[in-house]
Amino acid sequence: MSEGYAKTAGVAAAWLALTMIVVKLLGAVSLLVLGFLLDEKDFGIYAIALASAALIRAFQSGGVQHILVRAGEEEYDRLAPQCLWISVALNIAIAAILVGVAPGIALANDEPQLRQMMYVIAATVLVSAMRPVLYAKILIDLRYSLQARLNMWMSFIQYTGMIALAALGFGPLSFVLPLLAVAMIETVVVLRVVGLPASMRRPSLALWPPILAQSGWLLLAAAADALHTHGDKMFIGTVVNTEVVGVYAFAYMIAFQALALLSMRLREMLFPILSKIKDDIARQASAVTRTLGALMLITSPAMIGLSITFPALEHALYGGRWAGAVIATQILCAILPLRSLITLINSWNMAMGAFRTQFLVLLVCGVTTVGGSLAGAFIGGTATAIAIGVGLANLVMFPTMMIVQLRNRDVSWAKVFSAFKPYLLAVGLGVPAWIGLPYLFAALQIQSGRVLPLVVACAVAGVYGLVYAGIIRVLLPDQLRDTLSIVPGGLGQKAVRALRLELPTRTDPTP
Repeated sequence: MSEGYAKTAGVAAAWLALTMIVVKLLGAVSLLVLGFLLDEKDFGIYAIALASAALIRAFQSGGVQHILVRAGEEEYDRLAPQCLWISVALNIAIAAILVGVAPGIALANDEPQLRQMMYVIAATVLVSAMRPVLYAKILIDLRYSLQARLNMWMSFIQYTGMIALAALGFGPLSFVLPLLAVAMIETVVVLRVVGLPASMRRPSLALWPPILAQSGWLLLAAAADALHTHGDKMFIGTVVNTEVVGVYAFAYMIAFQALALLSMRLREMLFPILSKIKDDIARQASAVTRTLGALMLITSPAMIGLSITFPALEHALYGGRWAGAVIATQILCAILPLRSLITLINSWNMAMGAFRTQFLVLLVCGVTTVGGSLAGAFIGGTATAIAIGVGLANLVMFPTMMIVQLRNRDVSWAKVFSAFKPYLLAVGLGVPAWIGLPYLFAALQIQSGRVLPLVVACAVAGVYGLVYAGIIRVLLPDQLRDTLSIVPGGLGQKAVRALRLELPTRTDPTP
């Protein structure tokens, strides 16, 4: 039984990761197409609008989803009706605030389209009013198959909608109008699948303060999370022009898109599992470290591989149009896999009810990221300089979080370091490729073409992947076997047998 929830966490992560393969392909294709259809200013306007709304939207659900998931199935029917009314009331209020501040944000940035974008975001907030409560039921029931299908289809609608609207000349509105459509469709689907709470009652204002009191730190944590995720785009516009913000936003979207989607779903998946074993720290630690190790093993080489091929890819697709985003993308690809640690720590804090600690962790992350981005904007004023500032800030922040959080919960140094070995290996193997590829192009005299440099870069990335896989097989067979064993459909077990990983080699088994 001690292995049960840890394995459930791993299996759920694997199902969601497989779904994310489809989502990643859709997102990557749509972003590459949008790079043709939209310009730097369009991306900059979108980034500013999204970031400006993020802090306000952090309070829209009142934290009711987390309260319901942590309370569990037994308390859902009792709490859900009032939580639903709370969510609706807060969403109405947040939408009104977004409409009210929209003209000021547009005026401050001298971008009239920002007002229209804020209005669309406000409408999306209204339509999504019931989602936190309904989605909490899906998470409580651990219905990961439904969760994965919803994510895939909603992403398909969003990305295809973006491309269609951009092609029709909607400009930066192409980013936000599909979000409104997705919110409408997802609300209808989830309402049909889950339904309203069985004991739906009229709103009772007297019951709201005790419920909201539980979510005070959660709301602050949500705002700090928004600062961590969007704060760099929110504030650098005060230092650099909209076009520079757009170049950095393009690099950020390239590097962060798949990782952000996976981390968001991972938090929703892992939180209810950890909540069910909230009185057993050892089992929680097993679930967290195992999932972190699997994420590092899968995401790190993928992100480094992208960073190796992206310079040639940008040249082949855009002919230098987004050249200013190349180095920024490579830096962010190397740094962002570490954010998985923060996602896991947040899930653990929520499961234990440590909402104040969660807020403090995210606040440190947000302030550090904003500080790094502003330093880069002031000193260099380019997307590359901003990415360097963010990267250095995160390299300082993540080890600190690891020391403070994981060690305080009796996770041994050996387990923490073991989980990060794939990341360190992926980055170490990436350095020769980053440095050597330009020299290889120069030696082969192929810089002027578009197709051949991309073919060579992909070949180098392929060699990188093979070398990485071979070294992982030799140096980390146990971690490779653990990761493969949670792949569904029998594929993982076939890979385990093919790689001759059947017999355990560890001397200190994970509990």
